[in-house]
Amino acid sequence: MIYYKILDLPKIPEELLIFPNEPYKIVNDIGYGLTHIKNGRTLKGCQYMNYNIEHKPLLEWIDNNIPGSNLGIKRKQITKAIYEIGTHIVHSDIKRIFALNYLLELGGDNVLTTWYQEKNKPLHRLKNKGGQQADDGIVKYNDLEILTSIKFEKHKWCLIATDMLHDVDNITNERSSISISFENDKILKILGVE
Repeated sequence: MIYYKILDLPKIPEELLIFPNEPYKIVNDIGYGLTHIKNGRTLKGCQYMNYNIEHKPLLEWIDNNIPGSNLGIKRKQITKAIYEIGTHIVHSDIKRIFALNYLLELGGDNVLTTWYQEKNKPLHRLKNKGGQQADDGIVKYNDLEILTSIKFEKHKWCLIATDMLHDVDNITNERSSISISFENDKILKILGVE
């Protein structure tokens, strides 16, 4: 079972990291309008933004240096704490099974990404629409079993499973990444992580 896999792929040259000033998508509070309690702590959601990558030299570099990247959608993601400590609340992603992420900023010193399985529910929870945590709506932390966690590093490529429930906790600053979305598992064979 693959939750995440750190990959030995080249670092993106800094001079190519040019993005538009305006995101195409903004979610002001990724808490789904609900109260979330994790280990007795009331979580605060974050602001989440997506940018289309329009800088052709960056797109060309990715396609020439990252195997399988031509099969995915390339975007920049930013998550910002809107309170002292923020959480990208537990969720599964919309229409993507895997994401190949390259972290530009970590979002703080103790940011942890954790994968979960909800009691009496399947592991894979791909959803087709936004505005809800998972395929069937609300997910409560009390109903979750932790599967694994990791503290990612800057400027490393990591393939992550996004159709499973996961959260990103302890965000205190801006967290940003290049993210390539994949709607099927063909990327596993291309990257040799089967």
